[in-house]
Amino acid sequence: MGTLLGVLAARRPGSWLDRIVTSLAYTLEAAPVFWIALLVIWLFALQLGVFPAGGLTDTASEQVTPGQVADHLVLPAGVLPVSQLPWFTPYVRQGVGDALAEDPVRGARARGSSERTPVARDVSLTITPGEAVGLLGPSGCGKSTLARVAALLHRPDSGTLVLEGTPVRRWRHRAPREQRTAVGIVFQQPRLSADPRLRLHDLIAEPLRATGRREAVPDRVPELAEAVGLTPDLLSRRPHEVSDGQLQRACLARALVLRPRWLVCDEMTAMLDASTTAALVTVVEDYRRTTGAGLLAVGNDRVLLRRWCDRTADWDTLGEEAPAAEGLPQVMSLREPSVVPPASEG
Repeated sequence: MGTLLGVLAARRPGSWLDRIVTSLAYTLEAAPVFWIALLVIWLFALQLGVFPAGGLTDTASEQVTPGQVADHLVLPAGVLPVSQLPWFTPYVRQGVGDALAEDPVRGARARGSSERTPVARDVSLTITPGEAVGLLGPSGCGKSTLARVAALLHRPDSGTLVLEGTPVRRWRHRAPREQRTAVGIVFQQPRLSADPRLRLHDLIAEPLRATGRREAVPDRVPELAEAVGLTPDLLSRRPHEVSDGQLQRACLARALVLRPRWLVCDEMTAMLDASTTAALVTVVEDYRRTTGAGLLAVGNDRVLLRRWCDRTADWDTLGEEAPAAEGLPQVMSLREPSVVPPASEG
């Protein structure tokens, strides 16, 4: 209920629904839980007589039955979620509101696109083993959405994603571990992709712990920290205590910690200076040279992509790409997907 009310209120800011939801949330937040419980008992137990006022079973019963327990559970089980509703609903409202106010969403609305308009249609893109492919296009055209599809983070409405010859059927945490750990992704904004509660050491080690490889943390994290240029004193800091460039170095190390066979860099260097950009590109190229990983580099810097990648695909010509040669493994092949992103995606 909190998710539903928060989303509806954020989609229509300032409307009567937003005012009602916000007022209700503040009212419930100010009301003590015991006071709400007393009102519920007075209404449903004393006035209407629908539910019992307390206890585990009926006073006249000598046995405890599931039906009696269920009747006595309704009121307390209803009051407790209601007491938490005012804390959760504004949080959802704020998050959805911030997402709807992002530049890609506002740009799409300014161009007259509805929320069900596909941002990518009839797109074909193939990356072969060890190949670096740059995806070039203007801001807001849908590059990031396609990158999230390639990284198994967003399900396309139609089309097929083929990873190492196997069509992808499930996405995000439902995808098989072998597939979801084969792809590492670095996002454009490190502040939004890093948990502010984690120190940089834990940020890098998070994928290892999530996949049950805790024993590799003591060796793998310092190795990657040195590779991306993070000193030991920086590993003990949290994201708000480091610069964007230092945080992006940690995010790149996190993407490499599971030794992925494919990398997706979604405008990884867009917010960085030239020296940090050169350092991160060098790290990615060193990793590719030693492991043979494939790369999808998304961006709008034509000079950088052409110098970095083996070939560059322009967004406007993705639908004209020819199929891969016979017998060549289709590492990351997206065939004619139609993608409708959530409101927070470009």
